[in-house]
Amino acid sequence: MRIKPEMKITLIYLVSGVLWILISDRFLLLFFSNYELKKLTYLQTIKGFFYVTSTALLLYMLLKRQYKIINAKVAQLEQYTQELEFSNKELEQFAYVASHDLQEPLRMVISFISKLEAEYKEKFDEKGKQYIGFAVSGAKRMRTLILDLLEYSKIGKENQKNETIDVSQIAKEVFLLHHESITRKNAQMRLQELPIIYSDSSAVFQIFYQLIGNALKYTKDTVLPSITIAAEETNQEWVFSVADNGIGIEKQYFKKIFLLFQRLHSSEEFNGNGIGLAIVKKNVDKLKGRIWLVSEKDKGTTFYFSLKKKLLP
Repeated sequence: MRIKPEMKITLIYLVSGVLWILISDRFLLLFFSNYELKKLTYLQTIKGFFYVTSTALLLYMLLKRQYKIINAKVAQLEQYTQELEFSNKELEQFAYVASHDLQEPLRMVISFISKLEAEYKEKFDEKGKQYIGFAVSGAKRMRTLILDLLEYSKIGKENQKNETIDVSQIAKEVFLLHHESITRKNAQMRLQELPIIYSDSSAVFQIFYQLIGNALKYTKDTVLPSITIAAEETNQEWVFSVADNGIGIEKQYFKKIFLLFQRLHSSEEFNGNGIGLAIVKKNVDKLKGRIWLVSEKDKGTTFYFSLKKKLLP
């Protein structure tokens, strides 16, 4: 039979009190032999038993009431958590279905607008050409948003596939995919010694792809971009970092940037849809890791994420 916490605390108090009364009274009797004093000591013992018992009963009633309130709050919190998890799953399912089903009609829109631009461009005046340009640009941004949303909704749906990963190789593959941006901005890419780990390669790739992409995107016009990828080993985990000398982030936005569709800049300043860091956070959570950043406005940003060590097969 499982004893309730309030009963445990009350019993500990009761036993401790009784033992203290018995031991202290017996200790006094060792030094005094007077009959009246012994009688008084026995009366004190009975009074002590009554006091400890009554206060223990009061303590039990108070604790029972408090635990009842706490248990009700815990049950309510668990219900809210279950409802939130169910709601999140529904939203992710909606995002997956919506983004998947929107791809084909959007692809058709982009195709026809591009064909219209290519074949009838000379027939439009400057304002017409401008409108066509807006339509093409908007459709392409929408396609990027849909693809990113689809990628976000897929995280966690597939079983984690752990394998031996050379993180240096993953970083080099990401560099190749960002080759155009690296060349155009003349960015200095520094790759320090990175470990071989046992993890989900797809998730690790997405983390580095988004973080390095962000570092290349949010650069200052007056400074050549410099990006450093590094790793540090601790007893329990690997801590990876992606550091840049870009525009930086104010401390008040450190939590906000990991939320879906949260942007700190307009699309005129920097392209993007506010999904990249949400993808990073969700992948890190999937791998049971942590992610944080150190940054100061106009002085660059360093993103850190940790992955627990696992024995290589």
